Amino acid sequence: MESDNEEHNRYLPPSDPPSEASDNNTDGVVQTSDDIPLIGLVYHNADNPLSPIHPFPPNLASLSGRCRHHPRSSSLPIPMTPVGGIHHVLGLGHPPLLAPNFNLITPWTQKRFNYEAGQRKWCETLACQKIEAKEVREAKKVLWEENESMRMALFLDQVAEMLEEKLSERGYNLADFLNHLFNPDRKFRYDWQWKSFFAHKATVQRIFNYWTTSKYSQTVRTVVLDFATSLVEKTVSRESQSVTASEMLQKRKKPTLAPRMFQILDAFSTMSRQARDMSAAWFKKKNLIAGSAVIGLLKGASQHNSYVHAINSTYLMATGAQRQIFSVLGSMGITMGYTSIIYQPPEQIKKPETESNPVVIDKENNSSQESDEENAEALSRVKKKRKKRSPGTLYELSQACCKTARRVASTGLFITVYNNINMMFRVAEQIVGCKNAQENGTCATIFPLWNAKPEDMLVDDLHNGIMNAPPLTIDDIQLNDAEADQGIIINHGGPGFNRWQAVMEKCQPVTGDTIEVHKTDVHPLPAFKVDESSTVGNVEVNDCIDDELRLDQDKPEYNRLRLSPPIREAPPLQRLNAGDQLTIARQCALVTVRSGHKDAARAYKGRGFLPGLFHGKMTDIHGLLETHFGKPHAGNRSPGGLAYHNKCLDQLPIILSSLPPFSTARDLVMVSLYSRVLHCLLLVSSKASLDEYLETVTSWDMLHSHAVMIYQCYANADFVQEMWERRIPEEMKREAAQKAAQKVVHKAAKEAAKQAAKQLDEFVTEVEDVDTAETTQPPKPPPLLHVKASDMVFENAQLLLRDQLVSRKFADAVECGDSGRIVLVLKIWACSFCGHGRTKYAHEMLHIIHNLTHVWTKGLRNIILQNWLLNPTGKKNAFIEIDLVQEHLNYWIKKIYKADGDAHSWEWLAMVSPCVDVLRNLAGRMNDDLGSRQGKKHSSPDMKKDINILMASLAKLEVYVEKEGRTLDPDEMPVPDVISVGLADLVHGSALADFNTQFHRNRERRRLVPISSLLNHLETADPISPPSPMQPPQITDAHSVPSPNPSRVMHVQLPVSPIPIEAVVHHVDLPDAADSSDSDEDDFADLDTITR
Repeated sequence: MESDNEEHNRYLPPSDPPSEASDNNTDGVVQTSDDIPLIGLVYHNADNPLSPIHPFPPNLASLSGRCRHHPRSSSLPIPMTPVGGIHHVLGLGHPPLLAPNFNLITPWTQKRFNYEAGQRKWCETLACQKIEAKEVREAKKVLWEENESMRMALFLDQVAEMLEEKLSERGYNLADFLNHLFNPDRKFRYDWQWKSFFAHKATVQRIFNYWTTSKYSQTVRTVVLDFATSLVEKTVSRESQSVTASEMLQKRKKPTLAPRMFQILDAFSTMSRQARDMSAAWFKKKNLIAGSAVIGLLKGASQHNSYVHAINSTYLMATGAQRQIFSVLGSMGITMGYTSIIYQPPEQIKKPETESNPVVIDKENNSSQESDEENAEALSRVKKKRKKRSPGTLYELSQACCKTARRVASTGLFITVYNNINMMFRVAEQIVGCKNAQENGTCATIFPLWNAKPEDMLVDDLHNGIMNAPPLTIDDIQLNDAEADQGIIINHGGPGFNRWQAVMEKCQPVTGDTIEVHKTDVHPLPAFKVDESSTVGNVEVNDCIDDELRLDQDKPEYNRLRLSPPIREAPPLQRLNAGDQLTIARQCALVTVRSGHKDAARAYKGRGFLPGLFHGKMTDIHGLLETHFGKPHAGNRSPGGLAYHNKCLDQLPIILSSLPPFSTARDLVMVSLYSRVLHCLLLVSSKASLDEYLETVTSWDMLHSHAVMIYQCYANADFVQEMWERRIPEEMKREAAQKAAQKVVHKAAKEAAKQAAKQLDEFVTEVEDVDTAETTQPPKPPPLLHVKASDMVFENAQLLLRDQLVSRKFADAVECGDSGRIVLVLKIWACSFCGHGRTKYAHEMLHIIHNLTHVWTKGLRNIILQNWLLNPTGKKNAFIEIDLVQEHLNYWIKKIYKADGDAHSWEWLAMVSPCVDVLRNLAGRMNDDLGSRQGKKHSSPDMKKDINILMASLAKLEVYVEKEGRTLDPDEMPVPDVISVGLADLVHGSALADFNTQFHRNRERRRLVPISSLLNHLETADPISPPSPMQPPQITDAHSVPSPNPSRVMHVQLPVSPIPIEAVVHHVDLPDAADSSDSDEDDFADLDTITR
């Protein structure tokens, strides 16, 4: 206590002793009465803490509070006492000890405070007066300008009226006056044209803008637009001529950097006979040889002259050359080394950690001694820095391709497709830890959207479309009659039909959804070592794609519209994903599973899914093959089936239990179709051969009428139904009689088994179950003979031709990019897939039809129809399905660009997969410029011989001639009309109802608000006042989701927001696997991992 008093005493005058109560006054409260302590007059200098009393600090007046008993001026603010006491502001640990009756401020000080306050008030008054004066001046200025504008307008109106009267008196008009005024040949004093008109640039531009506004007539705007167009054409033409005159783009004007060297090489490699007789093409080749020699010498002079060698090495990589070829050509100076092409720098280079003074510890005496020799070696290693190796050409190309893909993804207008890739890692000799293995991965590609606008891809529009979409009805699945394709006759009838090729192209049906011919940019992504066959695998693949494209789902700008300038609350855009049926089903299952558990981005609510049309085409061909294959060993008894045609062509046998590759099945279906159409053409025209047909038929109209007759007479499902009705009653009676007889036999066998069991003293329970024994099963009855009514062979042939024409129609629509015709075929497939028994693909067709009809907006629908077909070549009739593009890329990765040995790894595939498209284009360009003309694709096989063989078979066996009573073998059933069967299943079965039920269930799940989003909304919302105890809380009507436990349902009223949310808080359960048919597989064991 004494030390504290001594510390306070050194800041006080020697005449003022400390107060007795100062030891207990440690709370830092400053009095506001007249007895304010003397500390207000003491100022402690921070530079000299031992200094005596200093003048009062200038800013202490605001901290001192009211002083003495002087009246406070009304203009002075009420002073505030600092929290903790004024001694804390001055930096003192404790309040000083002062006399209780000491007066703080003198009258002179109070007078000075009042004067300063008055000055501040006067300054504020003057500032307000200046502002008011400025506003008055501005208002007067605006009023003066308005008056001056009115006076000028009045004056100019008078001048215009006078000018109009003067010109009218002489028969002139305003155009004549302006023509005279702005004629360049006319000169005025003081350059009046420039000073009075053109010098006022803003006014001149305003006049030009007047003429282009809607306030003038369309004729005036057209005149101005025509003049502006002609002016731009002249300007651009002059600029083009100036570029041509500069010769900057002409190859013949390029300077030769080594003219003497090339002269020497020309003299060394050209004989006099060659200079006299050699053609220009051979001279071009000789110059190429000389240039290659010079490039090789320059590479020997400096390693930096390796640009051409890098191109040659990349070309070898693009053609799948082996490593030894790189070594051989590299030794000749033609290419670079293999390692220089594929070298990939390590991600993290470990630098050796060397100490400045390494210490050696002697273990015997635990002493430390320095080793001079080791120090020298360590210093030498530090000085010799390893030369940094530049990355390989392939690695840099891969990084450039990935960077380009990220730039495309940053726009948000792109579509993603991915598919699995199965790699077989083989070894020459298997040892422990090294054996043959198949690993599954995923390859993905993105494509920029064609004719897409950001405002058509908003997530809110997709959500509203799903919420408001009506159920799918049978009226939405309208079946259109397939047309007999004249292209089959023109393309496969022979050379004589080519004269109608141009007319046929003009008469082809075209819808308004045809895609404009353009080239699609392909941007493959690195291969991922992730198996996408499961639901969890699809999550990992999408996460890998986001990581590669630098798209973070946790950031607020994820998939948001790019605006200029960027804003945080930009609307989110949709992500379009395409793939095969299983891939789309897995992602739809993720939307169902994660709804209500994850936010919108991680629940994939903002993603649109496109079907893989190529996989749908594969399903159609395989279903057609199974339905119309026929009995393989029936021979001439079943001449209309595909099995008999396969036997006639002497092809490898086909077993339906193990379907052949898609190309084999498609070739058989198409060649059978071509032969049937040409055979039916001879039937409807009553000609014996195609040559006779060409001699007699010379008009396109006649050919078109014959094509229509082919469809009406030989691909008519209604006529087949009429033929069925002739024998259906009799067949039903025979089947009923057979079932009744079989029932009697079964009952007699059952009684005999009971009697035998009683004789053997069997138990009663065993006697009751004796009907399940194998001995009681009656033998299967032999198949009944078919009713000899109508012609079964003719019926099957008609249905086969109808289904083949539908498949051909889809292929032609894809080739020309007509999305409207594709949609029509998809509606037919929705029925035929149900008839084939392929319910998964039928569900996918219903899903896409429902989206196109009710869910997607018009803008999004156009984007889908314009981008589910791609054109990588940019040529006419070269469109292919989006999933087929990914299949082609996977093929090139597996067959051409795979490595051998230890280099065959996923790291290698990740580096080479983004370069696949670039390498293929480079190989094609090099082959066109320097190679021989071998073409870019294989030639189509000549099917004329195959078609003639099948046409002869159809004519000999009279397949398309109706013969009453012709039947099939008893064990071969007639072919069903899969379209009618599927349509009946949709109308009367449960397929359509199950789809609508599932869609409604998934839509209700989308309404669930995740707990995380609900908490964030409650934290940012305004506080809700608690209800009074006498009144119940006001609860709004909320549409809650039914909960298994109603006691846990609680409705919460949230504050008003742009999107009203009525939350339902209840326990969250994962959906049952049986409730989600989108998954198509029983793999919901990992749902807990997905939603965690």
